[in-house]
Amino acid sequence: MGTRLVKLSMRANVLAQVERLLASFERLVKRRGALPEGPVQTVVMIAYYYPPHNEIGAARPSRFVRYLRRNDTDVAVICSSGMLRRTTDQQASAKADKEKPSPQRVPDADGTGIAHRLSAVLQAIQRVVLPYNDRLGWLPYAYAAGARMLTSRSILISSHPPIATHLTAMALKLRYGRPWIADFRDPLWGNPFRTSRRAAWIDPLVERLVVSLADAVIANTNSSAEMLCRRYPKLVRKFHTIWNGFDPEDDIRPLPHATRERRTISHVGTLYGTRTPVPFAASLQRLIHQGTLAPTTIQFRQIGRVDPEGFDPNHPALAELEALGCFYRTSRHLPQSEARREMLEADMLLLLDMNEMNPGLQVPAKVFEYVRTGRPILALTVPNSATQHVLAVSGVPHACIDLGATTEVFDALVLAFLSAQHESVAPSLRFQHEFSAEKQIKTLLSILEIVGSGENPGQAACFSQDDRPG
Repeated sequence: MGTRLVKLSMRANVLAQVERLLASFERLVKRRGALPEGPVQTVVMIAYYYPPHNEIGAARPSRFVRYLRRNDTDVAVICSSGMLRRTTDQQASAKADKEKPSPQRVPDADGTGIAHRLSAVLQAIQRVVLPYNDRLGWLPYAYAAGARMLTSRSILISSHPPIATHLTAMALKLRYGRPWIADFRDPLWGNPFRTSRRAAWIDPLVERLVVSLADAVIANTNSSAEMLCRRYPKLVRKFHTIWNGFDPEDDIRPLPHATRERRTISHVGTLYGTRTPVPFAASLQRLIHQGTLAPTTIQFRQIGRVDPEGFDPNHPALAELEALGCFYRTSRHLPQSEARREMLEADMLLLLDMNEMNPGLQVPAKVFEYVRTGRPILALTVPNSATQHVLAVSGVPHACIDLGATTEVFDALVLAFLSAQHESVAPSLRFQHEFSAEKQIKTLLSILEIVGSGENPGQAACFSQDDRPG
């Protein structure tokens, strides 16, 4: 009983702080702040993840920034310094930030001032009320940095996740009235990896706020954009699609296959949520038991971090394969160069496109790197998924296995893929055109022109057949 009373007291205290926070926020946004005159149109990019941090979410905003600058657009970046925990990241950051303009790296907490106190309140709300770590403690520092950077001609772009990026941009827009583009690298409401009951009522609320207040909203697949169009039919003119993609100057070329006793199939990336290789490992185990696959001819390699809440690294199938020498794993965080070398040296690559909700809605970002290695790709996905569309355009050898297939069909498809003699090939010209940063930035520049001029965005890009791959 005592523990329950303590929890109730904590929750009541947090709710009281939330009420005071909302009242302060309401007073703040009712009076527009004055901004210094800006000689040229500038972009303020708010992205929690940003290089040199090797988080997949850092790649998209980084590409946007680089190619906007090449198109003579002045861009300032606000990102987190809290992600630079490793010495190698800190050294790379110090080297990169010598080049101007360098990003404004702001902390998740610094222990002093009004921003620190507000950050503490937001972190308490996050711990008690919210189901996930949406980096709310970072918001006050990012907001303060944005307020220093904005001019009368600035346009805000926020890159989600985490939610704190959109909330920061929202607060700056309400305070200063500047146009805002909300970029969803992943969906919020209906995100297949946000399955908490609390998220089921919090996420729709936040998404509605973002969609209603932003001047333009970008989704990263046609499926996601169409979902937004169905939810907000009166706002369809705000929605646009910019797929994830690649930087054509980041040179990746297929390598000759190595001669070795065991052919290798690698999954390179973090395992979390329901994204698990167990169905594939169990299939290998069954094929070996049946005698249709010799254990001395294959090795499955898992390269990357593992979230223990969503994946059992000691699953019996994995344990048996490891004992047979058919499974190798490393759970340490790899620098991008090492992870890429693993992709390039593998004989085949495994792509895991699985989740409990909205299957097929998103594309694992690593698919664009996988394709450019030229290696054959085995994708565990669902029929007509966005991943299947990208692979169909890619031109590289691939097979897609329906996660709902029977065991017999699943195993037969795995065996056929592993038994084939695939050649490594360069991606198709269509893939190189559709998903190149050069094409993506043209779309982003047109959106910037629209919101900067205050014009009606016109027909929603989510209905454009020209942008639909496959």
